[in-house]
Amino acid sequence: MRRSEIPEILNDEIRKLNVPIADSELLLVEKSYHYVLEEDIVSHETSVQVDYTFENSIPGSRQYMDMAKSFIVRRIVNIKQKMVRPINQTAPLRAELELDAYGRYHFEKLSRESCIAVPFLCFIDGFGLYRNMYRSLMGVYLVLASMNNRDRMRRANIFPLTLGPHGSDFEDVIMAIPALRDLDGGMDVKINGEVKTMFAYTLAFIGDMPQQNENAGFKRQSAKFGCRSCLIDSKSRGDLDFDIVRKGRYHYHTLQLQRHCKVLHATKRKKFCQDWGLKETPPPLMEITPALDIIRSRPADLAHSEFAGMAKQAQVLLMEAILTVDGQKAYAQEFRRFPFPPGWGRLQSPLHHLQSWRMQEAGRASIITPMLLRCWLRKSHVQTQYLQAISLVFRDQMKDSGISALDMIVRCYGLMAKSNAVLMAQKFTSADRGRLMEIVKDSRANYQRLCKAAMHASRPGRSRSVTRSPTPTMSRSQSRMSFSGLDTQPGTPTAVHDYNEPENEFDDTGNELSLGPKSKRAKEYENFAGRPNVHQGLHFVDIAAEYATTNNVNVLMGEDQHRLYKEWVTHTNFRDVEKVLLHRENIQQTLRLCLNGSFANSDERATKTIQRLYRLCPTLLDSVLPISERYMDVDQSCLDLQSDVDHIRPVATSCLARRFVADTLGLPLSAKKMELTDPFLKKLRLAYAKDYDLPHVVDLSRFPFQWCRQVCFTDRTTEQRITFSSGDFISLRSENAQDRDIRIARLDHGFVHELHPGERRLFAKVTQVDLNDGKMDAVLNIPRMQLAGSDEIIGLRRINGKRLYVVPLVAEERTSGLGGISSGGGTSELLYSPYEINFL
Repeated sequence: MRRSEIPEILNDEIRKLNVPIADSELLLVEKSYHYVLEEDIVSHETSVQVDYTFENSIPGSRQYMDMAKSFIVRRIVNIKQKMVRPINQTAPLRAELELDAYGRYHFEKLSRESCIAVPFLCFIDGFGLYRNMYRSLMGVYLVLASMNNRDRMRRANIFPLTLGPHGSDFEDVIMAIPALRDLDGGMDVKINGEVKTMFAYTLAFIGDMPQQNENAGFKRQSAKFGCRSCLIDSKSRGDLDFDIVRKGRYHYHTLQLQRHCKVLHATKRKKFCQDWGLKETPPPLMEITPALDIIRSRPADLAHSEFAGMAKQAQVLLMEAILTVDGQKAYAQEFRRFPFPPGWGRLQSPLHHLQSWRMQEAGRASIITPMLLRCWLRKSHVQTQYLQAISLVFRDQMKDSGISALDMIVRCYGLMAKSNAVLMAQKFTSADRGRLMEIVKDSRANYQRLCKAAMHASRPGRSRSVTRSPTPTMSRSQSRMSFSGLDTQPGTPTAVHDYNEPENEFDDTGNELSLGPKSKRAKEYENFAGRPNVHQGLHFVDIAAEYATTNNVNVLMGEDQHRLYKEWVTHTNFRDVEKVLLHRENIQQTLRLCLNGSFANSDERATKTIQRLYRLCPTLLDSVLPISERYMDVDQSCLDLQSDVDHIRPVATSCLARRFVADTLGLPLSAKKMELTDPFLKKLRLAYAKDYDLPHVVDLSRFPFQWCRQVCFTDRTTEQRITFSSGDFISLRSENAQDRDIRIARLDHGFVHELHPGERRLFAKVTQVDLNDGKMDAVLNIPRMQLAGSDEIIGLRRINGKRLYVVPLVAEERTSGLGGISSGGGTSELLYSPYEINFL
C-alpha cells in the first residue's frame, strides 16, 4: 500500500506517528488477502528493502537505507484494528527465514521431483527418572508432524534422539546432535536404490513452560518479564486486556536484542537482560535450526497450562476457599460415586490426594466437576462469607443472567470445562475458532472473579464458623489437615437447585464488603488470579493460527515416553541408565523397522531371517515391539461374533447368571415359550432386518439369549477399544446415511443371539432419549434431555463408537446406572456434556 492509498479511518493513527510516511515507503497490510494466479502476474519489483531495525528501541542498531533508490518497507497496517506499527512487530514467514538462512541458490538448484519433506516436532524436557528430581535426565524426542493426532500419540511413533545425563548442561546436550542442522538444510539419501534430497526439519519445539523459555533464550516464567511471547511484567499477568501485539516479542527484534547484549560489558549486560527478560547467552537451538522463528516455534504447552495449572488450581480453590469442612467431605464422597464418562478411570480423592493429582487427572476433573456441582451443590456446602463475596463480585453478571450466587459458581467451572475442551480438541468448529479468544478470556475472567471472592472472604475480621470452614489464621498445610479427616456420611440434598432463587440471597449483599488489610491467605488467592498460566491464554489464538489447532503441539506424547522410561529403569542395575535405556530403545526400533522391511535393500538376509523368526514364533518379540504391533492371540470365543467394517472384534463381557436375568431383571432367556407376536421378538426381528440385512427371520427359538453387562469392540475410525456398560449412554447411527440428526439412547443390557450354528450376533436393549427440542441448561448452557421411556433393540451396526457423557439429575438413577444393572425405566432429566479432552 502506498501513502496515497491509506484509508481515511487510519488518519488519526497516521498523525500520531513519530516519523512521517515517506513517498518511497510501502506499507504491508495485515489480514487482508488477495489471491492472484501465477499467469496473471505481469512484472515484479525487485528494488524493495525491508527495515526491521526501524523504531526497535535499541540504541545504535539502526541500518542505513537509501530511500531514493528503492522502495522501503518498515511499517505494517491493520485496517480492521486501526493500527499502524513497525514491521519488526510482526512474525516473519517461514519461507523468508529459510531464504535468509540458506540463500536462494540453495533452493533453486534442487529438483522438485527428487525432494522429500519430513517435518517433525522436537520434544525437549527434563524428567525425574525415579519419579523425583534427584536423578533427572533431559529427553529429546522426535515426532513426525505429518501424522494425524491419533498416530502421533502412539509410543511406537516417538523416536528418542538422545538422553542428557543428570547434571549435564543444556547447551552440551544440544551440541551433541549437530546432524539436525544438516537435515534441516537438506541432504542426499538413498531410498530404495534412488538418491533423493530429504529435508527433515523441525516444525516446532515443544515442552513445558520453563523448558520452552530455555529453548527460546528467555528467563524463567517467575522473572519480572517471564513471558516469552510478550513484554508483560509480573505484576500485570492478571490483565486479560494487555496489548500483546504492540508489546509482543517478535523474531527479528529478539535477535537484535541478543546481538546488542553481546557487545555490552558484564554489568550492563546483566541489567539489559533483566530489563528485557533475556538470558545472557543466546539459545543453543539456534545453531541447529537457524531458519526457525525463535518466538512462534516455541508454542505454549496446553496440557501443563490448562490441566496441571488452571484446572488443578480451580480444584484447590474449590476445596480451600469455597466449600465448608462438611462440604469438602460431602464433595469427596459424591466424587467417588458420581458417573464418569465411559472408559474413564476413577480419580483419587480430592480431599486427601489433590496435591498428588497428575496432569491428566486434573484435566479429567475439569470436565466432571461442573456436572457434579450442577447436580449436587447446595447452599449448606458453601461458606456463607464466600457466597456473600460472590454476590458482590458477580453482581452485574447475576443481574443480567438472573441466576443465583450458587449457580454462578457452577457456571464458572462450566466455562473452564468449555475452554479446556476447545483448546484440547482435535479439530475446531468454525464457531469455536472464531470465538477462541472470547472463550479463553471468559473462562479466565470468571476464574479471576472466583479468586477475588475468595480474597474478600479471607480478609481478617470476617467471622466464619469453625464448624463450617478452616479459620483464616491457619496456614495452608494446616487447612488441608483440617479437612483430611475420616469421611462421614452427611445427608446431602440430591435434586438440582432451583433457578428461581432470589437474586440477593443475604440481607447484606447489597452493601460493599469491608475491605480490611489482606491476610496471608487473601494474598495467596490474589496471586492465583495473576499466575503465568492465566496470562498464557492470551497467546493461544496465535498458536491456533500457526498450527491449525492448539492441541497439535501438546506434549502428552513426550510425557508418555517419560513414563515408559520410568518403567524400564526398574529393570536395570541403575548404573549408566542413559546408555542402557537408549540401547534398549535402539534394539526395539531396529527390530520393528526390520519387520516392516525398512532394511530389505541394505540388508536383505537379516530382514528375511528376522521376519521368518517372527512368523514362526510371533510372541517372542512382544517385549520389544509396541503394543499396537504385537501379535494378538485372541480367544476363539470372541472371534465368532459377527463383526462389520466399523466394529472390529466385538465381544460381550460380564455375562449375567440366567436366574438373575429371569427373576430380578424379568428378561427372556429363550424364545421357545414366547409367542411369535411377543413385543420383544418383534423388536428383535426388526433389528435383524435393519442392522443385519436379514428381513425374513421368523424362527428365533433354536438358541437361548446370553445377556451381559458390557459390550466391547474396536472402533475402525479411532482404532481404540471401546467398552460400554449397562447404564452408559450411547450415540446411535442413523438408519439413513443422509440423516444428520443425533440420536442418543441409554444402554440397558447387551445380549448375544445365535440364529444359526456359528452365527452369533451382538444386540443391545436400549432406552430412547428425548432431546427436548434442543433445550439448554440455564446454568451450564449444555443440552438438557429426558428419557423417553420407550425401549428398542438394536444391532451392533447402529452403535456409534463415540463416548457420551450424560448424567441423570436424580441421584438415585445416577447411582443405579454407575456400572450397575437397571431393568430400564427412569424418567429423570439428563445433562449432556459435549466436552471432550485428550489425555494419556
